[in-house]
Amino acid sequence: MDKYIFDESNGLWYELQGDYYIPCLILPAEEDQPIGLWGQRHLRYIKKYRQILYTNLQLSGKLDSYLVDIDQQAETLFSQMVEQMAQRQFVGWAHCGWSARCFCTASRQAGDEKMVMGTKPYGVNYGSHTGFYI
Repeated sequence: MDKYIFDESNGLWYELQGDYYIPCLILPAEEDQPIGLWGQRHLRYIKKYRQILYTNLQLSGKLDSYLVDIDQQAETLFSQMVEQMAQRQFVGWAHCGWSARCFCTASRQAGDEKMVMGTKPYGVNYGSHTGFYI
């Protein structure tokens, strides 16, 4: 018996394994694209809660491109959201009195961009200012 045979009726190659011929099926090669944070989180989600979608994407060879697309969409939305927040209020990093790095936000009021820094170690909320120590 031949190790490999070609079936002209369906165009598939078959490989002999034991007493049976098994079709030689190969998934199409996908481009290696880096999957970012949002894509990895979505992968975890579909593995856990959308198992049929995950299996279909994996078997069709479209899983990586799907995750890269999700990652790009989420990154775009995140960037837009941060930009909109920055336009509405002052957002930035500052060094506080204890030489600690503090992420601070302060509302802009009538062109006044003065920021009052807090000195409590685990988060401050003084009216329009909020700071979080890192």
